[in-house]
Amino acid sequence: MAQTKTGSTSDVVMAGAHLDSIRGGPGINDNATGVAALLETALQLGSSPQVHNAVRFAFWGGQETGADGSTQYVRGLDQGQLADVALYLNFD
Repeated sequence: MAQTKTGSTSDVVMAGAHLDSIRGGPGINDNATGVAALLETALQLGSSPQVHNAVRFAFWGGQETGADGSTQYVRGLDQGQLADVALYLNFD
């Protein structure tokens, strides 16, 4: 999980990709393009870009077993933290 230092933290744009694979699959190759796209986007933005909304990057585990990683993340947020997420983009 990483977030820009700039932009509104009450209107966060969140983007995520998963790191796991189906059983017997090729590991991260299952979603390497999604992970690579997010990593490159984060690199291009840098830590303090001139953006209106803060941008949060998440890299999930347990996607192929029922979205366990992302589900646990969301369950751990209180109502205010949930309300602060304006948009979620999933790169699967």
